[in-house]
Amino acid sequence: MASKGQKQNKYDQMIKEEVLSKYLNGVSSWYLEREYGIPHKTIQNWGRMDRIL
Repeated sequence: MASKGQKQNKYDQMIKEEVLSKYLNGVSSWYLEREYGIPHKTIQNWGRMDRIL
């Protein structure tokens, strides 16, 4: 969630699915952060949300 004055990033659905698939198959969120430029906490949150659904 973006703090006051910050813009919340939107990511392309295809990229999100690709990153999430790799993360759920054991690739570290830190590695994916470096590869895709998406914060590792965002990737971890996506993983949590996927498990809830």
